[in-house]
Amino acid sequence: MKKAFDKNPYLLLIPVGFMIFIANLLSKKLNAIYLSSLLQVDNSKIRNLLGWQPVLSLWVERLRGSK
Repeated sequence: MKKAFDKNPYLLLIPVGFMIFIANLLSKKLNAIYLSSLLQVDNSKIRNLLGWQPVLSLWVERLRGSK
């Protein structure tokens, strides 16, 4: 980006709680929650069609605490 515009980008670290607080004041709390939530993809269709299992599924389930 610096090469394209010959400027340094301004990067700010904004805590999620603060972002949600400000968004709440602007009546945009749900947008902030969606923006800060984890991206989750439903892969059930590909698992059913191809019999595919994700490589990390067991590891992820252990992190979540389910058995």
